[in-house]
Amino acid sequence: MELVIGGKSQGKLNYAIDLLNEPCINVSDGELKDAHIIYNLQNIVRNLMTEERDAISEIDNFVNLHPNCVIICDEVGYGLVPIDQFERNYRDMVGKICCNLAKKATRVHRVICGIGTVIKDA
Repeated sequence: MELVIGGKSQGKLNYAIDLLNEPCINVSDGELKDAHIIYNLQNIVRNLMTEERDAISEIDNFVNLHPNCVIICDEVGYGLVPIDQFERNYRDMVGKICCNLAKKATRVHRVICGIGTVIKDA
């Protein structure tokens, strides 16, 4: 599994597609389903939390079943701390999940302005 992180609209999806360099790539946008790329992990976390499901376990189980996928997530922890408790919990949960994924990932990439930097290469 590889993890690609970066700010919103920084070219993470195009970077991941180029990274895989395969002719036919399946992208799942905002859903945990069988695909080469899982895009918008932060939306998956929000949906799981809204449904009061265990986001950490569900994402961990998915990664165990799909060890060759690329997961893309926006960095959501910067900026002002939200007043709303759910929003604070959501940001914390995305951070925790990304930390867990980074530990398991063979490589972690950070993308800014479409330019990726490998920040972990195991």
